[in-house]
Amino acid sequence: MKQLLHILGFLGLLVASVARSETAPGTSAAATDAIEVGNFHFDLVSPWADKGSTRPMVKAVAVWTDPDREASPTIEAAFYHFGKGQGGSIPANIQRWKKQFTGEVEEAIDELDRDGQKVVIIHLRGTYLDGPMFGKKTPKAKHALLGAILESNEGAVFLKATAPESLAEACKESFRKLALSPFEKNP
Repeated sequence: MKQLLHILGFLGLLVASVARSETAPGTSAAATDAIEVGNFHFDLVSPWADKGSTRPMVKAVAVWTDPDREASPTIEAAFYHFGKGQGGSIPANIQRWKKQFTGEVEEAIDELDRDGQKVVIIHLRGTYLDGPMFGKKTPKAKHALLGAILESNEGAVFLKATAPESLAEACKESFRKLALSPFEKNP
């Protein structure tokens, strides 16, 4: 019995030690949440928070609240992963996202290489056609889509958020950091 208690005590110390080593110096374990999608680990740093997901095909949803505005509207970033060989190519997805707008679409596309993996950050602006995939769409002028596609051998991961242009502009850099967080090196 004593041996069992010693073993349990040792295991408890081991678990506590591992938990402490995974927390960055100067932070608490609760300072950063994370979302796992595909083979990527996304760090949710304030003002991002995990909303979970109750929608079909959506693996996770992160919510952004503008830290500079009281009672600000939020932006939801949906995370998608369809598996190896699924979800289509990067150009096909960019074209599909552009077709979710009507009229002229302003676009900014940034293609990056992170640790040998292709990452594309997309910012589209114009009149967004809001609504269900196969249902009636409502045109929303002066709206934007923030998107990211992270390629991997386990299948691409897609992030997508839509919002009024001004709100998307306020969130743009934070969205980029979220999309690139799987490649950040922790000290």
